[in-house]
Amino acid sequence: MIKKAILLFACILYPAHILMDLTGNFQIANYIKFSVIICAFIISLLGEIKLVKVALFLTLLCDFFLLFTDHTLFGVSLFSVVQLVYSYLLSSKKSKATRYCYLILAALPFMYFYIFRGPLVYIFYASILFSNLVIIIKNRQFKLIFAFCLFALCDLNVAAYNLTHNLFSLNIIWVFYTPSQLLISLSCPKEWQPRKI
Repeated sequence: MIKKAILLFACILYPAHILMDLTGNFQIANYIKFSVIICAFIISLLGEIKLVKVALFLTLLCDFFLLFTDHTLFGVSLFSVVQLVYSYLLSSKKSKATRYCYLILAALPFMYFYIFRGPLVYIFYASILFSNLVIIIKNRQFKLIFAFCLFALCDLNVAAYNLTHNLFSLNIIWVFYTPSQLLISLSCPKEWQPRKI
């Protein structure tokens, strides 16, 4: 019941932030967007998957940096860790050695951030996201496929806006992003397991 109420509230906020973006009220839009991500995180807390809870908590931190500060590159570095959490969740091998490998990988975007402060962070993030997307499309449930396709469309529009400064791309980034996070927050354990053929 609580989960449904929070989801309904998030669904009401969704068109509100789109409207605020379209009318140029970006500051209000940012607060509404962040509220939707808070809803997604709370929904995940009511779910069963610990790693989704971790990923959405980190997502909350990422979005804080991206929406309310100038530390964009740090936010993207943190988003790389979010994608690594999803990558670990999707992996069939979850041994101690695998865990250590993921921990080392999680440190890489921050090394790139502090040493290079450049495009390597974006490349690292994009490679993990699209690697996850390929795995999910190959053998996961439809809801997860839809969620990560929306995630990818969001990031493609981020890239398009940064390359062309096209306002249309800017305005539709969160059209894709917020539903992707809500769908991930609603996922159940079996949806992260390979589909049985």
